[in-house]
Amino acid sequence: MKRRSVLALALVACTPAPLAGDSDGSTSTTLGPVAPSTSSTTGTTTDALDDAPAEIDLDVVADGFTLLDLDEDGHIDLVTSAYTAAVQLLRGRGDGSFDAPIGLGDGFNSYASAIVGGDFDGDGARDLAALWSGHVVLLRDPLHGPHEALDTPAAGVALAVADADADGLDDLFLPGANVLLRLHGHASGSFDLRPPLGLGGEPVDIVAADLDADGALDLVTANVGTDDLSLLRGDGLGGFLSQTLLPVGDQPFALAVADLDVDGTLDLVVLHVGGLVTLRGLGGGAFAAPQGIALPEHYGPHGSSFAVCELDGDERPEIVVTRDLSSYGWLTRFEVAADARVREPKVLRSGRGVGRIVCADVDGDDRDDLVFSAFRPGGSPTLRLLRSSP
Repeated sequence: MKRRSVLALALVACTPAPLAGDSDGSTSTTLGPVAPSTSSTTGTTTDALDDAPAEIDLDVVADGFTLLDLDEDGHIDLVTSAYTAAVQLLRGRGDGSFDAPIGLGDGFNSYASAIVGGDFDGDGARDLAALWSGHVVLLRDPLHGPHEALDTPAAGVALAVADADADGLDDLFLPGANVLLRLHGHASGSFDLRPPLGLGGEPVDIVAADLDADGALDLVTANVGTDDLSLLRGDGLGGFLSQTLLPVGDQPFALAVADLDVDGTLDLVVLHVGGLVTLRGLGGGAFAAPQGIALPEHYGPHGSSFAVCELDGDERPEIVVTRDLSSYGWLTRFEVAADARVREPKVLRSGRGVGRIVCADVDGDDRDDLVFSAFRPGGSPTLRLLRSSP
């Protein structure tokens, strides 16, 4: 039986350094079927999620990446971005392996700091939008081409996608400076820039979800400059009420929405430089005071990220946090108590530095798996897969 999803939406905020080449100067992206017997990185210790060896090197160099079913065949795919190859698709086979990369877009001189999927032109096919050096690049129907890239100037550091006005066309939302930029989609695949909305100081991450269960999508941003969240409740017609500020701790830089206590009401998860906190949803768009666990002070936006996943089949989410410190890092799993409090962590992996992380069920066992970036012994980051156990 397919498990009931407990995750509404999870985004991670991370600013990785530009890629270096492999030890021989190359940046290989060749990939065949990935065998589950691939061994872990030399010198890395793991507390495996799966029967050993659990960690699989996908042999793909990437800065930005996301997991989504782009071709809508029921299998989770991997979309990546790097300096060496702008956007690539690795089609998922449904068993934890992926096909060789397919180029979806090129001609860009950097990697995408955010990649999201949506139907931006209303043709029923999934498109991609990527945030590139302060510009939104739209790849319309990238699987069937032509691989048209429409460059929409817009400052911002993160992306959220939502059909805020229920017109059947997805819109894009970008926090930048102290305002929220709104790109309204049209059937032509173009966007127009709507008047900005006020936010707290220096917003760096954003999520979209129906937080008050009124049928309209709401927005939340993490504001690193003012130590709070901005909650903007949607009216279902494309408009939003003035922000409500929610204090959460020192410099929040990553944000997710999930039903942590499985009570039918969405909660908030926030990673800030001093800790990992949750805000339990009380219904009607109200939230309890933040509660959480202190983390070492060297967690920060340039070396940490997190994802909310369901790893063990109990229909209760877990929080997986990465930390990178001087080319050494940790991947840590936090259980969540019945009252949405974060419990003491369990280290899943330690060794060479780790970067951003995403999760989805890539092998069809109704448990989320983890894809994250980690450093090879030669120095360049590669994507790695940890599969959850049955």
